[in-house]
Amino acid sequence: MTHCAGTARLAILIAAIAGTVGINQVQASSFTVATFADPSPGSEMPLFEFSADVLSGGWSGTGLTLETLVGDFDDVTFTMTDTTVVPVGGGVLQFFDSMSDLLLKIEFDSSSFSPIGFGSSDPTGVVTMSGPVIEVGFGVLSIGGEETFSFAFANQVGTPADFTTTAAFTSSTTSTPIPEPVSLMLLAGGAGFVMLRRRQIKIKGGKNNG
Repeated sequence: MTHCAGTARLAILIAAIAGTVGINQVQASSFTVATFADPSPGSEMPLFEFSADVLSGGWSGTGLTLETLVGDFDDVTFTMTDTTVVPVGGGVLQFFDSMSDLLLKIEFDSSSFSPIGFGSSDPTGVVTMSGPVIEVGFGVLSIGGEETFSFAFANQVGTPADFTTTAAFTSSTTSTPIPEPVSLMLLAGGAGFVMLRRRQIKIKGGKNNG
């Protein structure tokens, strides 16, 4: 095989890999981003309080294990901005590891609420996820992906108009990983190295034969 033919075949291989990456980006599947089981031992340690049409919540204790697509984190805490949920309102959720470093941030423009749960989803809720869990797991989220999160309430104490509750949580996305430009540069650089190495070997072999 000539040097030109080998170069052409390698170029075709690179194009095929790039095409596969593009196809995978548009074949959306649902990925669980983060989830946790109810960390509260009972109604005496609620995660949320609903009163006067406003839902407030968070967890500052221990025992919450956040299971994410990049690994599990123990003793996670979270905060949520007070959210007017009647009518539907938006807000921000933030999850922090045991060293108080941000793991995941979820912003939502609107939400759905009932006595048994609370959450939001694209496209109506305009949910945006960011933070290290997203950056490590996805690089960046693909355009057109749909994000969703929900809390399932338990151990409610009070009335439907005024109560406290514990909760479990889950979140997901249909986005697919998008490799950053540096990854494609490394791929091209690696191909260039292979071609250069083959050429050096060919030249060396020719000298030895001479």
